[in-house]
Amino acid sequence: MFKIIRIGTAYQLVLVVFERPGFDNEYYRLSTWFIGNQEPYQFHQIDENEAQGYSGGHGDGLGYEKCPKRKFRTLEEVAVYIRKNKNV
Repeated sequence: MFKIIRIGTAYQLVLVVFERPGFDNEYYRLSTWFIGNQEPYQFHQIDENEAQGYSGGHGDGLGYEKCPKRKFRTLEEVAVYIRKNKNV
C-alpha cells in the first residue's frame, strides 16, 4: 500500500512510500517543478536518503500540509487525492 509521508505547502511537493514488509520500501516524489530531468506533476522513484532529505533542513522551506492517515492502493489513487485536495 502507498502512504503519503510529506506534503509541501499548496501540494508543491508530495512524498509517498510504498510499504513492503520484509523488503526495502520504495519512495516516490511528485513536484510542481522540474528536478533534474524529471518532469513535473509526475511521480518519480527516489531513494530513501533523498526522501529523508525532505524531512528537515531545506525541506522545511517547502512548508507543510496535513497528510492523510489513509493508505492508497496505487499511485493513481494518490494523484486523484492530490487533485481533489490541492485547492481546498
